[in-house]
Amino acid sequence: GGKVLWSSVPEMKMITGSDENWDMTAIVRYPSRKAFLEMTTALPEYQAALAHREAGLAYQELIQCAEGFSGF
Repeated sequence: GGKVLWSSVPEMKMITGSDENWDMTAIVRYPSRKAFLEMTTALPEYQAALAHREAGLAYQELIQCAEGFSGF
């Protein structure tokens, strides 16, 4: 599974191209892209919770990044 490295409540937008206001942000590291995809497609627990997640969130973004520099 993944590990939450950082989470926070946004206080102010500095540079953005979006009108969305965020309630929370987080950085989660997964062992590999394959591990993340397996979790989201194969685990019945994830699939069962997905409907509740989508119903509870007005808007969300998921951005995959390749690790560069990390101070964590």
